[in-house]
Formats: sequence, structure tokens, C-alpha cells
Amino acid sequence: MRNILIKSIFLVLMTATSLSYVKAQKNNADDSLVQFSGLVMSSDSLMALNDVNIRIKGHFYGTISNALGIFTLVAKKSDTVVFTSIGYKPKQYIVPHNLSSRRYSMVITLASDTFVVDTVFIKPFISNALLPHYFATVDIPEDEMEVLARHNLEAEFLKQQAMALPSDAAENQDFTIRQEAAKYYYQGQAPPINILNPFAWAQFIKAWKNGDFKNKNKKK
Repeated sequence: MRNILIKSIFLVLMTATSLSYVKAQKNNADDSLVQFSGLVMSSDSLMALNDVNIRIKGHFYGTISNALGIFTLVAKKSDTVVFTSIGYKPKQYIVPHNLSSRRYSMVITLASDTFVVDTVFIKPFISNALLPHYFATVDIPEDEMEVLARHNLEAEFLKQQAMALPSDAAENQDFTIRQEAAKYYYQGQAPPINILNPFAWAQFIKAWKNGDFKNKNKKK
């Protein structure tokens, strides 16, 4: 009985110690998290900057500033927060490790990223009268993409592509409706024969005079 009592007391003490350790670890983990908020502004004009990329260095998560330049994200103490934006120099800020509160606010200023280009000298043309001549006769080298684009826009090539394309739904519907309309139009009587159609004969004679049949035979 005495041994059972000792084992029970020992088990209770071990359980309490484990719970205290887990609770302490949880509190320590929670204490390391900080809600880092702030305002991003330009250093020269003190205007709010929107769409600034804000991320934790070494990680793939972060946020962006809104239209008013305000941002907020969850970070850990001693984390390095990186601010980047097009036209401005990147900036890094380290979250203090000795914060007593879980909320931290900061105003971040970004400096403009300016660069200097080489000097360009603009010279006048030799003569205004010669400008149209040189403009019309200038030799611009053609690259492969330009040659391919010009070939794809040729009238004969586009015609061949159009002839090879199958009919879409609208064209099939139009053909079917025309067939049904012609059938109902001549319902109860014999449909006309094209061999007796004067308009068809006129089109045939016109095509014969133009030499359309000879051109087709030559192409074949």
C-alpha cells in the first residue's frame, strides 16, 4: 500500500512538471511573435508609398502596403524585415529583441533610387529638304520575327488558311437554316434546275471569258 501511494505521488508530480514545462514553452513561443505594423513613406517628399513589398528575410511570406502606405504582418523578435519597391532603394529593418509588448509600430522611409545616364548629344539634320529622301531610303535590317510576321500577313497565305479552316457553329447554323428555307420555299413543287437558270449561265460565261478555268488548270 505504501509503495502504491509513493508511486501515485511521484506520477502526479511528474505530470504537473510536464504540464508546467509545456505551458512555459508555449508562452515563450507566443512571446516571440509580434504584430509589426507601420507606415511606408518616401524620404524626400514624405508621401505614402503603396504596393511596397514587405517580407521576412529568409522566408517566403510577407505583405504589401495599401494605398495609404500602411502595412501589418506577424514577425518574430530579431527578425529582419525587407522593404523593396520599384524606383526606391531596398531597406532592411530588424525587429527589436527586447520588446515588452506584442504590438510594434514603425515609420519606414525609402530613398529614391536615382541613376545617371551618359550624356546624349542631339545634332540637327544636314538639310530639311533631304530628310524625306533619307527617311524613305533608310535600310532597316529585318530580323527573323519580322520576316515571319510579313509572311503570315500575305493575302494568299491568309486565303489558304481561311479555306482550310472548318466551318464554325454559326456558319453551320446559317447553312442549315438556308437549306431548310429552300426546302420549305419549293414545298409541293419541283425545285428549279441550275441548267435552266439564266443567272448561273451568266456567271459561267463571265468566268469563261475571264479565263478562270484556264488558271485553275494551270495551278493543278
